[in-house]
Amino acid sequence: MRALRAMRAGLSAAMSCTTAALGLWALGLVMALPVGLMTAQLVHRVFGRTLIAESIAARFLPLYGAELFASQRSSLLAFVPVVAGVVLLWLVLTPWMQGFGLGAVRRAEGGAAAHAGRYYGRLLRLWPLTLLWSAAVLVPLGALAVKVAGEGVQAWTSERAVLGLRLGILALILAVGAWVRGSVALMRAAAVLQPQLALWRIVVREIVAAGRQPVLPFVFVAAFFGLGLAVSLAGSIVHTHMRLDLLWVLICALLLQQATALLRAMLQLGLHGAAVQHVQSRRSPGGSS
Repeated sequence: MRALRAMRAGLSAAMSCTTAALGLWALGLVMALPVGLMTAQLVHRVFGRTLIAESIAARFLPLYGAELFASQRSSLLAFVPVVAGVVLLWLVLTPWMQGFGLGAVRRAEGGAAAHAGRYYGRLLRLWPLTLLWSAAVLVPLGALAVKVAGEGVQAWTSERAVLGLRLGILALILAVGAWVRGSVALMRAAAVLQPQLALWRIVVREIVAAGRQPVLPFVFVAAFFGLGLAVSLAGSIVHTHMRLDLLWVLICALLLQQATALLRAMLQLGLHGAAVQHVQSRRSPGGSS
């Protein structure tokens, strides 16, 4: 099956691009560091010298979060420019990071960083088109789901039926979201591999291809992001059972979090690799569209 071959190629490319994964992980860490340091400093200033400091260190409960928000509202408002700046920086750097990942899995000459700069403009121009495509599918679907899950079940008397319907709607939204994200990943790969084509042509072609073969983009995202979700959940389960008031346990928890982030970066490279391999196989003489 072509999807399985592409996924195997993507995983192989991700495993051979550990340096690129480390680069993406380090860049994400640097982007998140200002917000993380400000949050830690604010929490320590409020709770660091109180009788509940050990409880805060062991597990940050929602009640303490509410107290922090009530007592430090002005300080929290100072976070807004920082968070807005980080979000803006993330939006600007995301096409570069995507180009970096695509250049790494392609093993192109000149290095991934050089190709990231070369791909940046094209991927940046592609971003509004992919955003428009995602919104055109997910916004009406979300609005319909809210209406059905709310007004559509008001006359129902069975709580199990209501719960089943809402879980089914949630599963449908997640499946469609995975399908849309998979088609967007194929659009990025095609934009990099076929620079001679106009971006709008690539978007239309990949939408048509995703409609003809809806399982393919869904499988790509469900596999790689499913693995990423499993890794994140496993790390969270281990993290919640740690006594973070002990220094060495806190260090182990931080290392576990960063190892999880590194694995997610490698899975993101795997998705890039699978998309690139699929687009290349479709362009080959023996491939079919």
